[in-house]
Amino acid sequence: MKKNYSLSKVLLLDIAIGIVFNCSNAFTQEHKFVAGMGIDFFKDQSYAWVEEPYNHWVDLYPSTAFNLYCHYKTSPYFQFGAYTEFLTMRLDRFSLDEEVIRCNLGISCIGKYPDWYLHWQMGAYFAPGIILPDEHENNAIGLDYGMIAGPALEIKQFGVAFHFHSGYARYVSGGEPEKLRYYNPRFFLKTYYTF
Repeated sequence: MKKNYSLSKVLLLDIAIGIVFNCSNAFTQEHKFVAGMGIDFFKDQSYAWVEEPYNHWVDLYPSTAFNLYCHYKTSPYFQFGAYTEFLTMRLDRFSLDEEVIRCNLGISCIGKYPDWYLHWQMGAYFAPGIILPDEHENNAIGLDYGMIAGPALEIKQFGVAFHFHSGYARYVSGGEPEKLRYYNPRFFLKTYYTF
């Protein structure tokens, strides 16, 4: 009698086999770690939705963002790890004219294709974060998440990438405003080193 495997069981088995092959492939690689830094050099005005008590769009003027990351390569095509990001931004409308600092610490993953000097990278990021106002009274806690995409050039152990981070941010606080949501597009110029 034939066993009837459901699609979900086949997909789980496929994912498990892929993880095993990727991990076994990582032991044969010469350089397994990637450390890098990025700087966002496009500072464009954006908008944020501020909920109670304002329920209004406010102008958002971000500063230059700095990004540091360290990844582990599971294969020549895939890497994952941790990153941190720091920037200041100004909220401008009504009584919200203030400078705030945003700090994130989270996880990111990047895949690349083809395995050649010049290639395309795509991935995702997910990071809890905190927004600290000037007065440090009502900190906002939330999440930044989104996609990463862009070209990269690697020569030996050094690399340069131009990444577009397209993501969203949602933050809540115990004070005013209660909630803040904004679209968070970023263009990063990154340099990295594999070791």
